Amino acid sequence: MAVTLRLPLCTVPLGVRKVYIYWIIEIQKHARIYSNVCKFGFLFSIYVIMGKRMWNLLFLFGFMCLVYNITIMVKWRGQNYRDKVIVRPEDEQDTRDSRVLQDQGGPASTPKKPLLVLILSSLPRSGSTMLAEALSTLPGSVLFFEPLWIQEKNDCINQESCVSKFLMDVFDCTYEEAFETWLRGKRLFFSFFHPEVRKCLQEPKESVSKCTSQIDVRSLCRDAPVRVMKVIRSKLVFLEDYIRDTDVNLKVIYLTRDPRGSLNSISKFKSWNQDPHERCHSLEDDLATYELFSEIYPSRVLHVKYEDFCLDPEGKASEIISFLVGNPAIPQELRDYLAKHMSERRGDWNMGTFKDSKTEFQAWRSKISQDLLKKVEAEPACSNSILKMGHRLFRSLGVARNFNVSLFSR
Repeated sequence: MAVTLRLPLCTVPLGVRKVYIYWIIEIQKHARIYSNVCKFGFLFSIYVIMGKRMWNLLFLFGFMCLVYNITIMVKWRGQNYRDKVIVRPEDEQDTRDSRVLQDQGGPASTPKKPLLVLILSSLPRSGSTMLAEALSTLPGSVLFFEPLWIQEKNDCINQESCVSKFLMDVFDCTYEEAFETWLRGKRLFFSFFHPEVRKCLQEPKESVSKCTSQIDVRSLCRDAPVRVMKVIRSKLVFLEDYIRDTDVNLKVIYLTRDPRGSLNSISKFKSWNQDPHERCHSLEDDLATYELFSEIYPSRVLHVKYEDFCLDPEGKASEIISFLVGNPAIPQELRDYLAKHMSERRGDWNMGTFKDSKTEFQAWRSKISQDLLKKVEAEPACSNSILKMGHRLFRSLGVARNFNVSLFSR
């Protein structure tokens, strides 16, 4: 006698059934487990839901996949937790090596795994140059300034695997010769790389080329115990494979600034993309990605708000250093940088990093035009991001200009 399996869910409305299937697919996606059985089940389910009256089999497959994925997710989360709380011998060595950088003012020896620090910002004009320059004061460090600039007009810039591999090749000092040629040719970018480069650039003009040609960029990179990179041309989600990889000592600092401030500053550069929708869409995506990553990889990603850094430079610097090396003590070189660069504004150079940080973080409020303010706040991706940052929507130029009204809504 044939036995018919009847599941109560089969009697629920079609819309609820679709939500149920979508829920299962979402669990499958976030668990990152792709079983052939589940694939077949989902494909068959889609076929069935188009009109076949075989609901029992449909929900049998769905139920099997749900149980399977919950089991895998629990196991995966548990392993992820153990990876975070169990300190391996090589991790202890990395921590000791990082403390050598702080305590002795320089590297006694190159760590087994160099500390890779990637500063990523969704928008230009968000303070990433200042933060990168500040962290490049860590003893023995090198700084790669916007390496993706060379890829901006290539298809690579929109491909996750291409972008992540390119960035890691630079971090590993295994980049192609064409990259070093480009870097040497970008004088501003090259000046951030190492103190030796800046020393050469101070030579008489006729001696600069000879001096810089004697710098072994690849060797300096390989010998650096700390390798810093500043990037505004990558999506945060592109970095997940390396954030997850515990064999790579990568720390990602996700830097944000109120998009009204960034877009006001961008407006000075007429050749730059000034579309609030495109700019804030990237910001909104990265904020959502950070929320997910901060739960899954809390020891690998850190959100730093430009406004918070400006209001409390040493406090945020201590938090950043603690995130990077497990010790909140600020190295003297970094402390000196903050004292010099965050106390008063010097000059009007667009790339300048000397700011009166206590007023700089919201100086845009007295400069932004009414048209730009309305355009940015009317763009859903921008307004959603502003609110998610805990900032206030001003709605009018008069309110924006009134500094008695706090920028912060909470």
